[in-house]
Amino acid sequence: MTEQLTNLWDTATTNPWVLLGLKIVLVIIIGFAVQLGLVWLHTLLTREFARWLWGYLGVFLMIGAPVAAVFLGGWWWVLPVIAMVILALYTRVDYRDKGVPTTWMEVSGSFKWRSLGYADLKGPAEVAGVAEYLIHDATLKPGIQALAEGRLEESRQEFQTLATTGNAAAMNNLGVIYEAGLGVVPSKKEALMWYRKAADAGVALAQHNLAVLLAADHLLNSVRASQGDRKRDFIEAYRLFSSAAAQGLKLAKRGLRDLRKKMTRDEIAAAKRADG
Repeated sequence: MTEQLTNLWDTATTNPWVLLGLKIVLVIIIGFAVQLGLVWLHTLLTREFARWLWGYLGVFLMIGAPVAAVFLGGWWWVLPVIAMVILALYTRVDYRDKGVPTTWMEVSGSFKWRSLGYADLKGPAEVAGVAEYLIHDATLKPGIQALAEGRLEESRQEFQTLATTGNAAAMNNLGVIYEAGLGVVPSKKEALMWYRKAADAGVALAQHNLAVLLAADHLLNSVRASQGDRKRDFIEAYRLFSSAAAQGLKLAKRGLRDLRKKMTRDEIAAAKRADG
């Protein structure tokens, strides 16, 4: 039996057309195995993560297959490359438009939402990306649930109602809504106002979010600001990060570390004096 199989294999591998057929079958089997794996991810994790991974898997194979061809030889590697490129492009374009997380922040955020009991997010993908900047207190659950289910206007109204009664956590979440433009026109002015109200009330996450918003434009060089404006915003961001970090917020500790790398010695010295 072993000898017969060996002879069959030798015959097949010496015939270029049979060999090509075997390789195509192998590609199909591998592709089927990948599909099964993604179905498993779909059920075990979230549908969004599986689609996201499928898109990036296609990009990975698009880059990795030519490299493998160089070392292993044979033009047949182009077959899975073509298939994966088409699927990757389809996934990136089609699913992104349907609100599926496609960035690391959005994917990690989808895990955060899942841990809160929202495995299948609705609405724009940005909802997944803001997970760690929201406060998920029990008093905010109606607004949080509405946001997770894609009822963005209802979510904003819930947070707005609580914020106007003095709920500082709702103020922070309302700031996130306006900064990310979830169901509203993005407004830095509104986001700053609500973050500042919550930050003044001592909410650590709001202090972090306000600091990020103040420093972001300068760090990204997306606005032309005077040195005085930059120094003022950096000093306030430093103070806010420090206050939030002192309350044990890990995000703020990381933000403070990153901010210090961008500040000049003069700005750090001034910030420390202001922080007093």
